[in-house]
Amino acid sequence: QALELSGSYRFVDHSIAGEENVWGAGLRWQVTPSVTLRASRSRNFRAPTLDQLFAPATTALGSISVDPCDADRINGGPNPAVRLANCQAEFAANPSYGPLEDFQDPAENFNTALITTGGNPDLRNEVSDTWTWGIVLQPQAVPGLTIIADRIEVDLKDGLSAFSPQNFLETCYDSSPQPADICSRFTRDSTGAIVAAQSTTYNAGLVRFRGETYNIHYAFPVGRLFGDRDLGRLDLLLESTHVSLLETSVTGFDRTRTDGTTVQPDWVTRLDATYTRGPWRATYSVYHLPSQPISRTDTIETNPNPVLESNTRHSISAEYDFGRYAVRAGVINFTDEEPSYPSRSYGDILGRQYYVGVRARF
Repeated sequence: QALELSGSYRFVDHSIAGEENVWGAGLRWQVTPSVTLRASRSRNFRAPTLDQLFAPATTALGSISVDPCDADRINGGPNPAVRLANCQAEFAANPSYGPLEDFQDPAENFNTALITTGGNPDLRNEVSDTWTWGIVLQPQAVPGLTIIADRIEVDLKDGLSAFSPQNFLETCYDSSPQPADICSRFTRDSTGAIVAAQSTTYNAGLVRFRGETYNIHYAFPVGRLFGDRDLGRLDLLLESTHVSLLETSVTGFDRTRTDGTTVQPDWVTRLDATYTRGPWRATYSVYHLPSQPISRTDTIETNPNPVLESNTRHSISAEYDFGRYAVRAGVINFTDEEPSYPSRSYGDILGRQYYVGVRARF
């Protein structure tokens, strides 16, 4: 029936963060009046902000939170063998640090290190590649029905991450070979304790996203069910997002998956039912969060409440249009559903809320 191709290209020359080729391509193919296929591919970028580049440097005493070579941390990290080998090599080269197996860094718990916080003029642009493809169904046998399904894949690299002293230390000792630029961001004294470190923005972040969005919209005159009488119009809209992978990293190697948890539920669903007749409009909405674990690693042994119950909120609203004026009112979370215990964020912490409003045209 129809075939559409679209494309765009932009060359970006950032005087500090460098050059980027930004582009996009799209395809829309209406195979039949009822079936449309679509796909897009793009390369995107984000330049560092002025604060991230040039925030003034300030230095103050603080703690580093974590020293990977500390006896309590030496067997941790994404690859404990690499961490151990790097710490052993440094302690062997600096005998004044003492034995590694007994090392305790006081800067972990006390404000004994000079922490310099500020901008990083060496930042580069962060870039991402995005794929989307999907289908749109509008069956002629059911007028007013539209079904949309889209697949989304995003890969981001060189992300602009806020690096703390802990991030610099872990990246240094958990990498093989060790990156010289990262390892130069902190200093040890003759006993091995961290006495100076940096906190700034750094190009290291990674994001991998995989998921789908689903949209079902059905609009029809209610009178169709009652002898074609004028009984107004009903719009039903079901929206659902499925996340199969959300992997993020601040440092580029300590990858963390949050899909399928309360941070990023695997399914999030919303249903809206809107009835319209003349100047009247009323809407009923349902927002549903499924039962999810708090993290991918929690068990009953490590957390007394490793899984949160599902959470469903209901809202209602109505509007009357007088022509030049329209009055609306509604209740958000009218069942006063609390967040799923013991979380304060998996749900609505505010509870039941009322609102009224007036819109005027002049």
